[in-house]
Amino acid sequence: MKSVIVQLVTFNGEKYIPYLFESLRKQKFVDWELWVFDNASSDRTVELIREELKTLNRPHRLIESKTNIGFAPGHNKLFTESMDQSLYIMLLNQDMMLDSSFIDTLFYFAEAHPDAGAVSGRLMKWAFPEKTNIVDSIGLKAFKNHRVIDRAGGETWRDVDDDVNAKEVFGVSGALPMYRVIALREVAFEGQIFDEDFFMYKEDVDLAWRLKSTGWCAFSVFDAIAFHDRSASGPPNLSDRAAAKNRKNKSAAANKYSYRNHILMLIKNYAGEGGVRGFLMTVWYEFKKSAYFLLTSPTLFVKSWGDVLRLLRRTLKKRAAMQKVRSVSQKEMNQWFV
Repeated sequence: MKSVIVQLVTFNGEKYIPYLFESLRKQKFVDWELWVFDNASSDRTVELIREELKTLNRPHRLIESKTNIGFAPGHNKLFTESMDQSLYIMLLNQDMMLDSSFIDTLFYFAEAHPDAGAVSGRLMKWAFPEKTNIVDSIGLKAFKNHRVIDRAGGETWRDVDDDVNAKEVFGVSGALPMYRVIALREVAFEGQIFDEDFFMYKEDVDLAWRLKSTGWCAFSVFDAIAFHDRSASGPPNLSDRAAAKNRKNKSAAANKYSYRNHILMLIKNYAGEGGVRGFLMTVWYEFKKSAYFLLTSPTLFVKSWGDVLRLLRRTLKKRAAMQKVRSVSQKEMNQWFV
């Protein structure tokens, strides 16, 4: 059994592949292998991956899908076998570049913290092809209105005290997490780790919420460094105006899946976190967001809610299954919705 299986789901990422694989070849950790699932890329992504695999010098496999089934289903296809063959699974986005000790640092941190269901590193923004000193994510932060953002996203990184090399967080970004396999098994639903109804966006937040509610901790490890050229991200300014501006800059697909998946996630996981105040703040936040889309993109609004209603019965079934394995009280969860 391998210590770590690295899962990579790709789609039209040819410009990143040489940089990504260069960083993989430099990894100090040796007990890992790479599994790639390509979502029917139409550029040279697969061709370049085949060439890079020849010199990777690690066990690997490449699966080529004939259609784009999405980020969540792509990883789930790999999970079906990788979970039986490793202790940890690390998910890798194509638009990443890892420092040479990234896998090594996360693995040994997780081994030293048996309560850690998920760990990730200090992800920095990659203004492709230049590295920056701007934070992309050091974990997920949840608010009382159930909005979830990347911690410190857009801020300039400042070194912390030498004795503070990690921080417990609500969850970790799906851009580059490492999950403990036994934790994933505990929150799986009908064999799915990521909710395939999400297709893309918010599946990492949904998984983080499920892991936290079953008692697993998540950590951001600052000494594990990687760079991420994120295609879609939230604004560092949390005002309504900044949020509206950010939505204008996103594609229609990104807005749709982000909006409707957040609603599905609330239906699945909300259990009174934040008390009455949190409930009222959540209703107000969702009302403002819905009003914005109804006024600016009525077609997107109608299609999103059509999807929610179509998926409602299945989502409630998933909620019921999660409530059976939930082990953390509302009071304990409240501390993570600030």
